[in-house]
Amino acid sequence: RSFAAVSIMIDSDILRNTQLAQAKTGTGKTLAFLVPVLQNIFKDPSLEKRSAARKSTPADIRAIIISPTRELAEQIAVEAKKIAHQTGVVVQTAVGGTRKREGLRRIQREGCHLLVRTPGRLKDILSDPESGVRAPKLSAFVLDEADRLLDQGFAPDIEEIQEYLPDRRKVDRQTLLFSATVPREVMSMVRKTMKPNFKFIKTIKED
Repeated sequence: RSFAAVSIMIDSDILRNTQLAQAKTGTGKTLAFLVPVLQNIFKDPSLEKRSAARKSTPADIRAIIISPTRELAEQIAVEAKKIAHQTGVVVQTAVGGTRKREGLRRIQREGCHLLVRTPGRLKDILSDPESGVRAPKLSAFVLDEADRLLDQGFAPDIEEIQEYLPDRRKVDRQTLLFSATVPREVMSMVRKTMKPNFKFIKTIKED
């Protein structure tokens, strides 16, 4: 299932659309969104000359991935860094707890192309005008473990976060939402975050 999901998500025609994907835990959802998201960043013409001479900034963010927990966010970042190794693409995490200041300073110092974070911490960073963290050229917005995000009460944070992202009428982006279950509450989030013509990829039987 994991490789099938990856191949589906990489398809060039599908990459232009928003996606809701339902799959069991442990079947490869992380790679299913990391591979195409990073592939698009690699192909970004404005980032082709990535080098030490052209240092990334906190406003270079091209993709944001929201995860319900710090542990999961850090796991996703580890996998993303493996894929982006020696490409010049900068992957950063922004999580809460005692390390939140350290994470912000790292973003400010090293820049960022792909940001993985928990909802509360991301809201704090984007709403702070002094952080310098912006995403004016955002091309991908990923909500991982959407059912868990809702279970933990993050819906208001996610709605507020979108207010700090570029207007989709001016800067088009792909939204990917992954979930093991798709209850009514998840569909409510889908309607608020995704384009009306989204595709629903389901790998779980009705029973």
